[in-house]
Amino acid sequence: GDATTFINAGTLDLGAYASINDSAQNTAPVLTNSGTIAAPAGTAYASVEVPMDNSGTVSVTGGTLNIGVGNSSGHSDTGAYLISSGTTLDFTAGTRTFAAGSSITGSGTLEQDGGTLIGSFSDPGTMVWDGGAQSGPGTTTVPAGATLSIFSSGAQLTAGRVLANAGTVDMTENSYYDELR
Repeated sequence: GDATTFINAGTLDLGAYASINDSAQNTAPVLTNSGTIAAPAGTAYASVEVPMDNSGTVSVTGGTLNIGVGNSSGHSDTGAYLISSGTTLDFTAGTRTFAAGSSITGSGTLEQDGGTLIGSFSDPGTMVWDGGAQSGPGTTTVPAGATLSIFSSGAQLTAGRVLANAGTVDMTENSYYDELR
């Protein structure tokens, strides 16, 4: 069948345990956001499991938002990711590209459990890197006062990527970092 597209130019509220996915595994659907995606309320989680392109705002207002797929083919993010205090934005799989104009801000936690992050971005204050790659041209910046915690050997810095630390990089017990390529 033909691919489906959900174009959000307004507000998309993802409630507790809401999931946007392709359960039928048909031709890859796409979520295109030029408005606001707010997720989730309370301490629950919500997930986006389809290719998503963000030129608007993704706002994590409670709990955890898991993003388990990268951008759609040939696209990148130019919008904002806002992570409220006590919340987590977790990139778990896929390839996500941050283009000029994109940002990750707030006092919550940015987490990467898998997938590949490309392009430049800054740690918003607390970042947990438990797996996946940060790759290609671009810089991951840990500014003064911010903390990047590396919890496993699954974290990979590849293909000319720069990790610029002016804050704290915490490598936990039993983690090692030998994937500087």
